[in-house]
Amino acid sequence: MIPEIVRAHRSRKQPVPPSQSFNDRVSVYRGDITKLEVGAIVNAANGRLLGGRRSYTPWAVYKAAKAEEAKAALAGCYQKSLELAAEHGCGSVAFSSISTGIYGYPSLDASRVAAETTRKFLEGPDGDKLTRVIFVTFETKDVEAYGETLPEIFPPTSS
Repeated sequence: MIPEIVRAHRSRKQPVPPSQSFNDRVSVYRGDITKLEVGAIVNAANGRLLGGRRSYTPWAVYKAAKAEEAKAALAGCYQKSLELAAEHGCGSVAFSSISTGIYGYPSLDASRVAAETTRKFLEGPDGDKLTRVIFVTFETKDVEAYGETLPEIFPPTSS
């Protein structure tokens, strides 16, 4: 029984420190991604978006048996997109809820991957090259997922 308790304690992640700079640059928007005035739009669907620079990500199809592979693939999509946006001077980037639709990636897990990858990028050497990162949602399940995830990964600062 003691090893179970130790394992559970070790698996608990340490809380991340609040950062007003990050909180000012990261947000959630529910609506039409094509209506946003951003330097880059990242979408896993197709190339029929209008306006803005586009980056296409490979689909991270979620299968319970290969959850870690799917997580790595999805994190790679976000990481590469953030790198490209910074490299090309986009300044701002909007992400759709990648892979949470017909590809079956659970919304809560996907929002955590998106937020954690974005936080790590913003903490890195090129993080200051992006002034805005917007997670665009449409379905209620995605809105709720980001509502739960973002305060954990980007905790509010005390006023």
